[in-house]
Amino acid sequence: AGPITISDLTLKGGRAAIGACLETDRVDAGGVLNINNVRFEGCAATDSGGGLRVNTGVVATLKNCEFTACTATKAGGAIAAWWTTNLLTVEDSTFSGCSTAGTGGNDGGGAIFAHETEVRLTR
Repeated sequence: AGPITISDLTLKGGRAAIGACLETDRVDAGGVLNINNVRFEGCAATDSGGGLRVNTGVVATLKNCEFTACTATKAGGAIAAWWTTNLLTVEDSTFSGCSTAGTGGNDGGGAIFAHETEVRLTR
């Protein structure tokens, strides 16, 4: 399958244990996910990835995205990138009022939490 692209929308008020607004568990390992001009607003996860959770070998690129008031109880108020995520690239994106309450060894990251993941941030 080719890359998955999500563009020009607002994801608001999502509630879930992981990836409250968007979760990539069904993207195949080695898959490519492009997220462009997407606003994540007021998303709340009871575990990780308030706005977005990326995992399982996915290459994810976010461009011109906005994360506002996204929260997670454990890790990644805005974004949680777990285990074998190949690469998470965040370009020209903003984070405002995102937080997590997690304080354990695999917790934290009010904006971004990355575990065994290469992360590239550019403005």
